[in-house]
Amino acid sequence: MRIAVSGVLLGSLMWASLSMAGSSQHLLMPDAVKVIESDEQGSLFVNAGGFTLYTYPGDDQPNASNCNDKQYHQVLGQGQNPTFLPDPETRPTCEQAWPPLRAESDASPVGDWSVFERHDGTFQWSYKGKPVYTSMYDKSPGDMTSNRGFLARNPLFAPPDVPASMSARITRSGYVLTGSDGMTLYSGVDDTDPCKDACGREWRPFHAPAMIRLDDADTPWSIEVQADGSRQWARNGKLLYTYGKDRAPGDLQGSAEQGWTPVILSPRLSPPDDISVQMTTEGEVFADKNGMTIYVWNCIDESPDRLPCDTPDAPQVYRTSICGAGETCMNTWRPVVASPGSTAVGTTWTVIPVDPTGAHQYAPADPDVTPLMVWAYQGKPVYTYAGDEEPGDLWGHKIRSFVLWGYSMIKRDLSDY
Repeated sequence: MRIAVSGVLLGSLMWASLSMAGSSQHLLMPDAVKVIESDEQGSLFVNAGGFTLYTYPGDDQPNASNCNDKQYHQVLGQGQNPTFLPDPETRPTCEQAWPPLRAESDASPVGDWSVFERHDGTFQWSYKGKPVYTSMYDKSPGDMTSNRGFLARNPLFAPPDVPASMSARITRSGYVLTGSDGMTLYSGVDDTDPCKDACGREWRPFHAPAMIRLDDADTPWSIEVQADGSRQWARNGKLLYTYGKDRAPGDLQGSAEQGWTPVILSPRLSPPDDISVQMTTEGEVFADKNGMTIYVWNCIDESPDRLPCDTPDAPQVYRTSICGAGETCMNTWRPVVASPGSTAVGTTWTVIPVDPTGAHQYAPADPDVTPLMVWAYQGKPVYTYAGDEEPGDLWGHKIRSFVLWGYSMIKRDLSDY
């Protein structure tokens, strides 16, 4: 028997938010915020225009922003040389680079969102006490050009739109449904319940609370009452189970069992035809079509506001300190050229222009120079490294001048980050 409605008052109190399950509408948000689905990583908070929202690790006090209008000229002195930033005249302030998500002075808190007053008397939204920003480096809705890392701005992901007894997490199979304890939830690969006739003791029905109301006709969630009177969750008509051999959150041991699959909310993105996946000593990494590991250049400068120095307008001194100038850099770090007719894959893999002379990382400054059209991962060009001799080599990983800038491989499994 599948339960659509329960008239128990306690159930309605427990599950007021679940009546909206299957959409992001149950999340309480300001009008200035909405939710979209990202590639592989679940729901993402964006502003009204669809641009990614971020938080900043440097904001170390609740509802207080350390990102202001101060113009910095000197570095912190922890390793960078020379003493002064290379672009003091053109370098944006922190709040120009990371515009605050502004709020009206009379805006009221809603859900996990609150409002605080900035240094200049204007008001900004915060999420769970963390000030929220957009990015001047994102050029199109859905861009995510700052994506985690040491001192990097972090995209603001929304809680998964699932019942309160469930959650979701990034795994090697994609963004997967879990219990609230992080343990993977499974269902049958087709419409037949693998446990209909007999089921190994390792497969355990995922039970629903005793009192609940599901009154949203469009919800993918339902509850089935079993012969012993227990109530089991189902999604899209498929009963949900945990697997006893999964020992830690994110384990996927049950995916090797015939007839079973983890419940994948967002599947892993297939890379472009020019990009392959190569097994290495560090696990699966992205590679070119010949299996040679690919890398991205990451850079955060040593100013107090930690602005990125791997963007199209960034000074080239950071990059050339690693790979040399011009032709030397191009011969060492070789952009992965896109095949003619290649198109973007989601917002993760795009084709962008770079300077074939190596003078600039992105499009050439000289309009008479024909750019190379190369693959980019989350907005950044990808490269192979001249020091790698065969597929699986990782000699280019973490070649850097200082802890805040250098080259890194791109791991296939996002749960490793």
